[in-house]
Amino acid sequence: MELHHLRSFVTAVELGSFNAAAEALNYSGPAISQHVGALEAELGVVLLTRHPRGVVTTAAGEVLDRRARHLLDVADGVAHEVRAAARTPPRVRIGAFSTAAQFLLPPVLSSLLTSDPELELVLIDREPPEGFVDVLAGRLDLTVTHVYPGSELPDETGLVVEPLLDDDLLLLVPSDHWAHDGVRLADLEHERWVSGPPEAQNHVALEWAAARAGFTPEVAFETTDYAVTMTLVASGLGPAFVPRLILSSVPDGVRVVELGDDMEFSRAISLVSRDPVRSDTVGLVVDRLRSQVAEAA
Repeated sequence: MELHHLRSFVTAVELGSFNAAAEALNYSGPAISQHVGALEAELGVVLLTRHPRGVVTTAAGEVLDRRARHLLDVADGVAHEVRAAARTPPRVRIGAFSTAAQFLLPPVLSSLLTSDPELELVLIDREPPEGFVDVLAGRLDLTVTHVYPGSELPDETGLVVEPLLDDDLLLLVPSDHWAHDGVRLADLEHERWVSGPPEAQNHVALEWAAARAGFTPEVAFETTDYAVTMTLVASGLGPAFVPRLILSSVPDGVRVVELGDDMEFSRAISLVSRDPVRSDTVGLVVDRLRSQVAEAA
């Protein structure tokens, strides 16, 4: 028995006529009749009673209908498993700087895997400019990067850079610090600051902002880890600027102080890819990232 003959038969039984089955299976009406006739000839029994309003199964037809449905389900399952084994699951390699990997990407990746368990996602910690190099070389499909005031993005030749969000840099001081909302950055000239080493973008940004306020900051405590930064501030060692993204809640021992300076002070977070015509899967990741940012705004 041919599987396509069985499929024509069970569809005719389900829909009640050869014409309806032909339309559903994209056959002609006579073709469905021929398929059923071939089954009847092979089995030597009448399977369907034909009448002007359609078809009705005989006793033999009811048995074949029940068993044929099972056979077709098995055949469809086998075909699906074989094709799935031969198919390469969609794969997206994403680079991200540490705070984006910690605070921005996890809900996005979780949502993507929930909606498509076969999707293969790879997340790699990449600080700029490493992410740019990896995207350009084809080792990453997409990277989430940042640039602080006073710094510049690496060479963008061959890359597409799209803004994702502006992440405000907030002034963090010890809880018992004298500074209050509205304080000017120049008033903090004699503070001993917590920041990254001289080559770090947050250190460059602090110097950039301080220069506009008319002084050179003294960075007494250097760390590249914002968790360590907040611990040092909480210990009373000095103020620091930290991105809003990492402050889901303000830790004990510190306060956020709003500066009175009329100055835009934020890091720009961007998406970097190699080709503006992305695959559907990479486009889906970008869309989910944008939705996550919009919901958090």
